[in-house]
Amino acid sequence: MARKNSYRPTAITRGSPTARSPWCRPKPSTGSTRSSSRSDRRPLAHLPSGRFSANDAWLTCAAIAHNLTRAAGHLAAGANATARTASIRTRIINVAARLAHRARTVHLHLPERWPWQTAFENLFTEVQATPA
Repeated sequence: MARKNSYRPTAITRGSPTARSPWCRPKPSTGSTRSSSRSDRRPLAHLPSGRFSANDAWLTCAAIAHNLTRAAGHLAAGANATARTASIRTRIINVAARLAHRARTVHLHLPERWPWQTAFENLFTEVQATPA
């Protein structure tokens, strides 16, 4: 099935200096020479906003994310207990795993010979343990 283009330009008279093909879209301007992906990775990249409540919400979310990442590092034990937040994110949270659904259960397939498998398994068993 062919995909239809939903872009409908405004009517432009032929021969005008702004006339162009109706399916030609202008290139998006970046507005900056800096890479936007780098600034999006910083937790407080959206600050300062014009509203105090928005700043408060972003700062609260950044603090919660940092605290949860540090707690995951302590639960994973080993060298992750004193590792930096970026290292914990790289080693434990950003996992190249595959989810499989079989017989109404979810299976997580981890990479073979993964160097941080024991840390991930420690974290998983600590989170799944029932409180005493």
